Amino acid sequence: MAFGTGSIALSSGPNYSYYTIPAAWVIAILPHFIAVALAKDKFKNAAPRQLLADLLAKKDKTALDKKIIRAESAQLNGFETLGLYAAGIVAANVAGVPSSQLNQLSIGYLASRILFNLLYIYVTDEATATLRSAAYISGIGIISTLFIKAGLRA
Repeated sequence: MAFGTGSIALSSGPNYSYYTIPAAWVIAILPHFIAVALAKDKFKNAAPRQLLADLLAKKDKTALDKKIIRAESAQLNGFETLGLYAAGIVAANVAGVPSSQLNQLSIGYLASRILFNLLYIYVTDEATATLRSAAYISGIGIISTLFIKAGLRA
């Protein structure tokens, strides 16, 4: 059941959208683990943010350095959007958006974040990097859609 504007609205099947919030967190943190694996002994758990600071300060970066920086940047971006996504999921659920729509949008968001991470970490040329921006905009579009659908039902 989904709660709508003061009454219980009929749901259109199981609602998995709330489960996608911790899944989005996992997707956000995964690039950090990739960076740690790539950095090997350069990563120090006692000062976990120092690796990125050191690499950013380095004048002549290797291809590996750049990949580690991109992985850490992908992680940061994931956490920057996570709160907005979670708020959108909660707003859409509280407003009574049908679970079928919530499920589609939430799975779409997760897919956009996985694609974003892969493109951010592994793409190095400017032409293909545009695809990363498209994946990001897709995710933000999905979040916006959650809020719009919630607003239309409020």
